Amino acid sequence: MAVLRLTILGNQGPYPGPGGACSGYLVRSQDASVLVDCGPGVMSKLEEQIDLPSLDAIVISHYHPDHYSDFLTMRYAFHYIDSSGGMNRPVTLALPLVGMEWFLQEIVATGYRHLFEIVPIEHGTRLRAGGRDSGLIMDFRQMSHAIPSFGGIVYAGKPVDGARAPLAYTSDTGPCESLDGMAGSAYALLAEASLLDGDLRNKVPGHLSAAEVGRVAAEHGVGRLLLTHLHPANLLEESVREASEAYGGEVEVAAMGKTYALNAPPSEEMEDEHEI
Repeated sequence: MAVLRLTILGNQGPYPGPGGACSGYLVRSQDASVLVDCGPGVMSKLEEQIDLPSLDAIVISHYHPDHYSDFLTMRYAFHYIDSSGGMNRPVTLALPLVGMEWFLQEIVATGYRHLFEIVPIEHGTRLRAGGRDSGLIMDFRQMSHAIPSFGGIVYAGKPVDGARAPLAYTSDTGPCESLDGMAGSAYALLAEASLLDGDLRNKVPGHLSAAEVGRVAAEHGVGRLLLTHLHPANLLEESVREASEAYGGEVEVAAMGKTYALNAPPSEEMEDEHEI
């Protein structure tokens, strides 16, 4: 399986703190580049990593502004590039099916629709970008959130039977079957950790505490745990401590601007009960 490169463009939610940015992740293989989520502050970080015309696809995991609001200005950039002759193809735009017509009308808007090839996302949808042997595949799973929210299992190149995928991304979610399945199917888990144990906000469903993420990762044999969607009011050290104690190993904050090279070890195999 090819190496997958994950660059963190933003790691906060539901709003960015000083100098921060909300959810945004650039995933790359040998010949494909996909932007997953596009929250406040993400576009400028993306342009530090890649020329926009070389982007193969944009994925919006769900319709909360901290995951899509920079798309409103990104469409202007694509329009300028297109009018200057710099786009030779539409960019794939993968959107949750429920609510998609609203997003297309109000956020994409008629004057920009031609710049994008729309792919609706449902539970089980598979998105391909780039070549069969050196591109990217994202298999979507519906998570547990206030509105339909989709995480995904991400492969670089052709999936290998019985092997874990390099990466799974939770999007925004509370505990659920899809979370367990993805954790059991991937080597690295990029997981939202909005809350701390004992936080009063834990009463709001559809999000995870750092400790919950750690427990899920430990139970399902995740090899590398990266925390994201961190609330700017929480101390990063506390999130890492809680997750590490529950995980029983080292946990990392998905650091803004950092690129992670991810490839599941060849010997890392999924147990049957974790396959989805």
